[in-house]
Amino acid sequence: DLKEDQDTCCAKNQMCKDVCTGDFVTAEGKEKVSCLGAKCSDEEKKTCCAKKAACTKDICPAKSTLKPKAGTCAGAKCTEKADAETCCTVPATCNKDACGKGFVLKTDKSLKCKTDKCTTAT
Repeated sequence: DLKEDQDTCCAKNQMCKDVCTGDFVTAEGKEKVSCLGAKCSDEEKKTCCAKKAACTKDICPAKSTLKPKAGTCAGAKCTEKADAETCCTVPATCNKDACGKGFVLKTDKSLKCKTDKCTTAT
């Protein structure tokens, strides 16, 4: 029976999506590409994989900044949706700690402090 003989005698070609590790991700358009052998050659890995992109400020939402030790994005390109949490310091929502004597917290819940921690009024 073909299926049984195939399972016994043959190995499935390795897929590009199964070889990229560490700082590398499957290159765009290579998710369904298979290598020529049971293991991808070093040459094939070069075309299968792309280096993860370094975090950049341009994907950070308004009022947020690049983290001091921001690393790499999830993929070969950074996107706000996938990488903002990893790359960016998101400003904290305003809280009463920022209000000193004679001040009250504004009712607008969308207001943000300058950094990820509101400055505490003394």
